[in-house]
Amino acid sequence: MRKSFLLILTALVTTLMSAQPTTMTYDVPGTETFSVPAGYTATVRVRIWGAGGGGGDNPATNGAGGGGGGAFTSMLLVLGSGDYEVVVGAGGMEGVNGENSSFDGTSVVALGGEAGILNAGGAGGMASLEGDTTFAGGHGGSSNGVTNYGGGGGGEAAGPDGAGDLGNNNSGDTGGQGGTGQGSGGDGGDGGNEALPGMDGSSPGGGGGGKSGNGTGLVSGNGGDGLVQVIVIDYLLPIQLFSFSAASEDRQIILTWSTASEINNDFMEVERSADGIHFTGIGRVSGYGTTNQIQDYHFTDFHPFSGINYYRLRQVDIDGISTYHKIISIEMAHRNPGYQVKAYPNPTREYLSLTWDNYQETTLIRVFDMTGHVHLQQVAATGVTQIRLPVSLLPSGNYVVQVQSGETNEMVRFQKN
Repeated sequence: MRKSFLLILTALVTTLMSAQPTTMTYDVPGTETFSVPAGYTATVRVRIWGAGGGGGDNPATNGAGGGGGGAFTSMLLVLGSGDYEVVVGAGGMEGVNGENSSFDGTSVVALGGEAGILNAGGAGGMASLEGDTTFAGGHGGSSNGVTNYGGGGGGEAAGPDGAGDLGNNNSGDTGGQGGTGQGSGGDGGDGGNEALPGMDGSSPGGGGGGKSGNGTGLVSGNGGDGLVQVIVIDYLLPIQLFSFSAASEDRQIILTWSTASEINNDFMEVERSADGIHFTGIGRVSGYGTTNQIQDYHFTDFHPFSGINYYRLRQVDIDGISTYHKIISIEMAHRNPGYQVKAYPNPTREYLSLTWDNYQETTLIRVFDMTGHVHLQQVAATGVTQIRLPVSLLPSGNYVVQVQSGETNEMVRFQKN
């Protein structure tokens, strides 16, 4: 029985630990959300690429290349718990500018590259927020407006390492090569020629190549989509739990824990459970607010259950946000040595008969499956020491019956066929 409950506890702890800020990459055009879970503060660095502009749509002759998207790398940003809007710009189609990409509204933006216009290559996108690392995308290559000549190359997107490379101009009937200089942003697409259309820019943010003025290459390439990366450098819970332990003494359980640091810590509530799943608060201890020094705490449970007691800490911020921490367990010797629970027949099909020795208080009987879900619950009046539970409707499998009377708590495992 203990092994099953330990498996449940392990799953619960894993779930709690997985709810933490995680590095994310967003590369699909549209609006998404980066979330910092309740109770956490995350230190992040944001990298953003604007989308590339499409190649020119000059209807009569060859087209110019689209500009590459701008790139932006933020300083370290400290984010409180909550949701932050992420916008990934879409690459421009022929004659269409690339869209901007942004984080948290308009304060952190990388602009998309412009589309080629007539014979002039599209301008590369810029980036905003003075004081951070910002680079412009490369301009698209130009075309000369001659019907049978190739198109201009698309500009390379900027990147964290520098500005994007310029797209090359066309050379006679040969399309200009797209910009490929820095290697940290998407490359620009090559300009079209008599046999091939303008090529699409690479993601993130490469400008599209311009179209040829004759032959089959009469279509310009699309710009590459933008990109947003949110890189988690560090994260903090309101408290960094250094240790948490329990010890029994004179039929009491003394809980001891330490915090390595605290941020806006109002109080910590001690919660107790008889099954490791259903917890009830039994007391609270005031926190130290905000501190980087180790703080020691103690709490005494004067009325623990007989058998296994599970404890966890619920930390509460000054703004009321709760965060749950580590679960521990300790076994307390029976407070009433004569208290015994018998369950039979086991295995069973129709009924499970229970008997116990404590007749001085009302008794709560509950049946759990191995996931902790309660299937049956009954209360026996004072003086009643036996009961027959109907279990015929339970699915076949293993269950735990809990018999709780006052401060005494016993659990017995049984099988339903």
